[in-house]
Amino acid sequence: MLDILTAVLRNDTEAPAVVPSAGGHLQAEWHTNGVDLEVEVLSPTSVAVYYRDQNGQWDQLLSRDLKSLVEAIDRLSAGL
Repeated sequence: MLDILTAVLRNDTEAPAVVPSAGGHLQAEWHTNGVDLEVEVLSPTSVAVYYRDQNGQWDQLLSRDLKSLVEAIDRLSAGL
């Protein structure tokens, strides 16, 4: 979890709440600025992401390409 968050967080990103997931993993959550973002690290190469804002929602299972998670963090941090 720390490696993933270190790779994607911006300096101005609010710290997430870190909670256990139903599957026994760690989940980082943000519910701020009109954005709900949940990131569950399933393994070192598998990250489940749920994102919702006023424009819609999506969920993805990511591996090495974390581009959509970085974009979600950017939206969260910018308050968009």
